[in-house]
Amino acid sequence: MSKNTKNKWTCTDCKTKWDSNKKIIPENEVDNIKQLTESVQYMSDQFDKFNTTVNRILSEMKELKEQNTKLLVINEKLSNEVQFLKTKVDDLEQRTLEKAVEIVGIPITTNENCKSLIEEITHKLNIECNIVKAYRITTQHKTDMKIIAWLSNIDDKNRLLSEAKRMKLNANQYKENWPQSKIYINNHLTKVKQQLLGKSKALAKEKGYKYVWMNGIDILVRKEEHGKVIRIKEENDLKKMI
Repeated sequence: MSKNTKNKWTCTDCKTKWDSNKKIIPENEVDNIKQLTESVQYMSDQFDKFNTTVNRILSEMKELKEQNTKLLVINEKLSNEVQFLKTKVDDLEQRTLEKAVEIVGIPITTNENCKSLIEEITHKLNIECNIVKAYRITTQHKTDMKIIAWLSNIDDKNRLLSEAKRMKLNANQYKENWPQSKIYINNHLTKVKQQLLGKSKALAKEKGYKYVWMNGIDILVRKEEHGKVIRIKEENDLKKMI
């Protein structure tokens, strides 16, 4: 055979044949390479599918995040509106109490006449007030039940509050057998307003505010005598006290 023919021919017993430039690959290795190629292609296809799935999930998560953000905005808006309405309702309720005061510290007596007791207090304070009605209400501490007194007008109420604060009343000033305990006369507040006033006073003490008082239905605070007045309408307003 010619040289070229010899180079191309392989006997059946031979597995491989080398020449100067080329290696002949056995058939079983060809099958292995084919299987490997198919495996790589399969993995590549699976990876593409995985990428597609991940991209879809990321897209859905982005959409959910956007929807969640919108819901949070809506929820905050609704929450603010609800708080606004609650404040309005409480303000309306407080306005119905604008001529009333609550008195704490007067001992309970048998067959007492609450209206007469408050009239006696006004006489001791040397002021003229028209008491429309007065009655006791139940509190958590039954031994310290409050008396609610309704006056005919706001001017009488303010006069009573001012003089009571100035005179610093004691129970035994009115009856000798009464204890020497303080009598406090304050605005008659709704439960919400009373809690807000308590929180305002506690925070004022913590932050060094000297003045906390009621003006109509509003709670006002001021750090110094000529300082800026802060109006506390709801609990969020307490953040203004820095």
